[in-house]
Amino acid sequence: MPQFFIVNTCRPPGLAGKILRFMKITTVLLFFSLLHANASVFAQKMTLHERDIS
Repeated sequence: MPQFFIVNTCRPPGLAGKILRFMKITTVLLFFSLLHANASVFAQKMTLHERDIS
């Protein structure tokens, strides 16, 4: 059996493949957006007020 046939049988055809690709991209984007939100929550904020700096 040719290798080309074995590789292509694992992928769903047509619309199902497009839907799965869209779901994977959505999952990755959602993961990175949540990771970014989590990093901004734990970031330190510092305010500096100075007078008569020489």
